[in-house]
Amino acid sequence: MSKLKTKESQDPQGWGKLLAYSRSYLPAFIIVLVLSATATILQIIAPNQMGNLTNEIVKGLPALVSDAPIVTTVDLNVVKGMVIFLAVLYGSVMVLTLSQGYILATATQAISKNLRRDISLKINKLPLKYFDRVSYGDILSRVTNDVDIIGSSLNQSASKLVAAITMFIGSITMMFINNWIMALTAIGSSIIGFIFMAVITGKSQKHFNKQQEDLGTTNGHIEEIYSNGRFGIAPDRAVEYLADGKGTQLNFKTMGAAAAAFREMGRVDDACFEEIRKDVKVRGGGK
Repeated sequence: MSKLKTKESQDPQGWGKLLAYSRSYLPAFIIVLVLSATATILQIIAPNQMGNLTNEIVKGLPALVSDAPIVTTVDLNVVKGMVIFLAVLYGSVMVLTLSQGYILATATQAISKNLRRDISLKINKLPLKYFDRVSYGDILSRVTNDVDIIGSSLNQSASKLVAAITMFIGSITMMFINNWIMALTAIGSSIIGFIFMAVITGKSQKHFNKQQEDLGTTNGHIEEIYSNGRFGIAPDRAVEYLADGKGTQLNFKTMGAAAAAFREMGRVDDACFEEIRKDVKVRGGGK
């Protein structure tokens, strides 16, 4: 059975290139970030205002117990003002959230559309030999999965990051304003929880990575059998290759050559796999 292990290399300048490509939509992104931060600040203020409203209403409880008129104890004008203010706050949060969601979704979909258009134009200009040495799945992934991931990242990462940072700083500030002892207790318990989580994750992560590697190996094997069947290569003619960078690249090169031979002659010569066999024999200890 063939084994395949992949290690993705990330371009540290990827976000810079993406922002440069999307520079015409930068004003929209800036507006979204401002709206997101404003909505988060209003969400932080609202609970504190709700607490003030509750305190104002609680003033009437002694009168309620003693059967005295509550109207004389509770300032209904103040309560009415607080309720209106809360309604305005939550209404503003709703409007800001809907606005930023609409603007961001429109911008990201436009960028995704432009990316697919440019990729399609690029593919139409590629020489035919490129398709012989690059797998069909990789080409389709560029147009579908990769563009979808970019769109999802733009649609979620930036605004969610700003909202999370604003909420984090604002919540801690309000916690210390209300009760610094409870704030320190909450922060301390959270730190202890993170420490335990880090210890548990450190022990379990290696098992999760092993599971993902085995899943990738199984999926790769199934995909190879399916691809071999499409190109007239029987499963018993599939050869093992070394699952490192060089071996994987050689396997893709060989499969591209086999696919080209099948399209040209209607069959695949067994000699196509000789280079892989030699690589396994030389670098794999004769396995």
